[in-house]
Amino acid sequence: MLHGYAYLPSYPCLKNCFYYIGCPECNTKHEAFLNISNICNIFSATTHNSDVLFEANVANDTTLDGGQPVIYQTIITNEGSGYDAATGRFTCTTPGLYSFSVQHCAERGRYSCLTIVKDGTWIMAGVVDGATYYPCATISKHIRLQAGEQVWVMATWESTLHNGPYRVNAFSGVLLR
Repeated sequence: MLHGYAYLPSYPCLKNCFYYIGCPECNTKHEAFLNISNICNIFSATTHNSDVLFEANVANDTTLDGGQPVIYQTIITNEGSGYDAATGRFTCTTPGLYSFSVQHCAERGRYSCLTIVKDGTWIMAGVVDGATYYPCATISKHIRLQAGEQVWVMATWESTLHNGPYRVNAFSGVLLR
C-alpha cells in the first residue's frame, strides 16, 4: 500500500503506466498503476483552465519619457484578446488572479526604470543600470483583477529599452485562477 504522495511528471504520451514510487513512511518502493487520463480529468475539474494569456514584445530600441506607457507592439500570443497593442494595455474580461511579468533591457550607459501599473496605481517597479553593459531585469507581480480593470507598463523616468540578439523587452500575463 502506498502511504504518501509522489510527484510524477505528466507527459501527454503516457496513458496507463506502472511506476515505482519511493514511500517516505516505510522507505520501500511500491508499484503503482496510474491512469494518467483520470489524473488529468481530476486536475482539470479542480483547477481553472486559463483562457487568458498574452505576451508581447517591443520591436525596436525605444527611448521613453517618464510617465510614458510602453507599447509592446509585437504580439506573440493573445488568448482571450485582452492585450491591446495600440495602447499597450491589458484589459481584464475574466475576473481572477493574474500573474504579470515584464522583462526590460537597458542600453549601455543608460537606465531603464519601468513600473507595472493597475488602473493608474503603481504596483511594482524595477530599475536596470546599463553602466557597464546591456543588462536585463524582470519584474513579476500577482494581481487580483475585476472585469474592466487595466494593467500596463510605464516608464517611471526617462528610460531606454535595448533589444539585441539575446535581449527582448517583453510584457506578459496569464490568468492563474
